[in-house]
Amino acid sequence: MTGTEADPRLLPGSIDLEVVVNSISEGLYIVDTARRIMFWSRGAERITGWKAAEVVGSLCEDGILEHIDSGGHKLCHTDFCPLARSIRTGESQRVASIVYSLGSGSRRVPVEVTTAPLRDRAGSIVGGVEVFRDISAAVADLHTARLIQRDAMETRLPLDGRISFQVVSHPRDIVGGDFYRIEKTGDARFSFLLADVTSHGVSAALYTLRLRTLWDEGRDLLGSPAEFAARLNSRLAASGGDVGYFASGLFGVFDCGSPAFTFSSMGSPPFFTRRADGDVEAHAPPGLLLGIEEGIAFPQGEIRLSPGSALLFFTDGAFEVENRRGELYGIERLRERFARFDPSSQLEDFCAGVEGDLLEHSGRLQLPDDFTAVLVRIA
Repeated sequence: MTGTEADPRLLPGSIDLEVVVNSISEGLYIVDTARRIMFWSRGAERITGWKAAEVVGSLCEDGILEHIDSGGHKLCHTDFCPLARSIRTGESQRVASIVYSLGSGSRRVPVEVTTAPLRDRAGSIVGGVEVFRDISAAVADLHTARLIQRDAMETRLPLDGRISFQVVSHPRDIVGGDFYRIEKTGDARFSFLLADVTSHGVSAALYTLRLRTLWDEGRDLLGSPAEFAARLNSRLAASGGDVGYFASGLFGVFDCGSPAFTFSSMGSPPFFTRRADGDVEAHAPPGLLLGIEEGIAFPQGEIRLSPGSALLFFTDGAFEVENRRGELYGIERLRERFARFDPSSQLEDFCAGVEGDLLEHSGRLQLPDDFTAVLVRIA
């Protein structure tokens, strides 16, 4: 046989597709429309520990894979199951975030998942196929990166009878691009920064470490929002603006002696104040993004704070989520939920409700961005 002749063993019709599938390292399985497992590859056996003889003929819901996301939310038995969606919609689904499958012995295996509908020759959907890849090594590295990020950004929230702080931060991935810092910088003054790096994942997480360094470098300006914002912007623009990574942020100082909140926005989302009588007001201060151009001035604003009031700050992952029609969840829905919130409750409860609303609105398997919220209460 010459170099230009095809190997007859590889001619169409002579290839055993089962042998091909069992040759790849990824796991693959096929289900019918009832999600009964009809085929289970050797790669699936290797990754999960489940043998084909143990699972073929069983339903997905029989406790075999039991997919959960990184937050522990169940995907199986819900509308968030990517394989069920592919069968129902006729569209392929790729889960961009980490999914954990249940292996034999109740161990969890982090995997990347892609699903597709399975059609017969007439084009009718007769089942579905899922391919999954073991990403345990990559996830182990991400957990190490998360420990480094958490250690570098650790913030001990100030304890003071005049003011209190709560923070909830949920990265889209194991590491994220949201950054916050709260410090007592005087007898009655507390400095506060909430920033959101464009994109998410490892590169955004590295950018937050840069923000942590610049917080310390600008410590002499922590009492002046406009000056601190200008210094922060100049340092970021000089060192990284050309690589396309920017951040939005809001820096402010709480003065419990007044009491008042003085702030400068750096392209941040609005924030809310809630008076003791339950009235909620949205504040949308002007300001450009951090790191785009050196020499930018940031306006400084101030609001007076009444006893019993609360303030809610958040990154855009709390409202910039679209449904299938392209409609945003939006600021107004978030404001209405905050108006119903009892400020004496825990911020975690409020955020859980918001995240539930966002998932229902979008129909997604997971929120598409990092989500951070800061609640400040004035005594």
